[in-house]
Amino acid sequence: MFGVTPDEIHAIVGGPPCPAFAHIGRAKLAQINDNDPDAYLKDPRAQLWHQYLKWVDYIRPPVLLMENVPGILNWGGTNVGDQICEHLQRHDYVPVYALLNSANYGVPQSRLRFFLVATRKDLIPDGFVFPEETHAYTTPSANQQAMLLRDDYRRVARRSLKPKQPVSVENALGDLPEIDASFDVYKRDSTPPAPYRNTGLHPYAKSMRTGAPGNPQMHTTHTRLVTERDLRIFKRMQEGDIYPDALAIATDIYDKEREQNPRADDRHFVPPYDANKYKDKWWKLNSKEPSKTIMAHLAKDGYSHIHYRQPRMLSVREAARLQSFPDNFIFRGSMTSAFRQIGNAVPPRMAQALATQILKLLKSSL
Repeated sequence: MFGVTPDEIHAIVGGPPCPAFAHIGRAKLAQINDNDPDAYLKDPRAQLWHQYLKWVDYIRPPVLLMENVPGILNWGGTNVGDQICEHLQRHDYVPVYALLNSANYGVPQSRLRFFLVATRKDLIPDGFVFPEETHAYTTPSANQQAMLLRDDYRRVARRSLKPKQPVSVENALGDLPEIDASFDVYKRDSTPPAPYRNTGLHPYAKSMRTGAPGNPQMHTTHTRLVTERDLRIFKRMQEGDIYPDALAIATDIYDKEREQNPRADDRHFVPPYDANKYKDKWWKLNSKEPSKTIMAHLAKDGYSHIHYRQPRMLSVREAARLQSFPDNFIFRGSMTSAFRQIGNAVPPRMAQALATQILKLLKSSL
């Protein structure tokens, strides 16, 4: 099998595709299936965890790790996480899972995800303890973590006795080069290399600057096209503003334009989306907080992450920073592909925390 034998494999890391379990994707699945609200329950991707477990049963690694969205804990009233754990327990594993927020591990992004780790009972009978949270970031979703104590599989990660402040958007992006906010810039695939900004360099930003010493230049990489309509709106939006705020700004701009030009077309000034249905479609980053979750949907549009200081959407490199990819990490393919790679990834710093804990367990047990 792939040039190795099962006894040479010490860990399996993976998991089923998340769209079948993500709440955000259910409306789309319903739409393309004759408005069937239960279409997500028929999505074959939701059953791929069975295939994952077939490989686990065959290889029987000392440790396995699975990652997914929190929705896997309530898929049409079914806790798939518990089902997976029950299977693993029957096959002599010690499974545990938790909801971990990457912001509590030094990532400048609030990203709550399901992580399941299981160890072979004959090799590592005491099971796995999730890595200690190094930073302190609390959201309403923390209540979900409190609910994790109700059965044998669920755990809550311990927090450091002296946790650090969460890494903010400004901490992460403040040193990156400015990108010209003029309309024409966004028609190009990339901008020329530019020097870092050295004012108020945060330790997180410093750690992302891997590569050349001194004052190197970096490629700001790809950014989305910004229309004149959106540029006007972005300039007036305040940090933390969402789509209803943007719509109110757009309406005000249009009303003032009509005073000068009664024949002005509202399509050139006002976005067409219903504020009641698309409340979170637009969001301007809050510089003093971690970003909200970086999604693969950035591959289609970037209105959910508008730059806090410049009237534009995020660049590929900025999205990568918020996901904790270092500046020398290369994303292959188009801008769309790069955004999708970033949004679908487990933040490297989050992955490192889990991998380090697993490696310690393997070294001490095998």
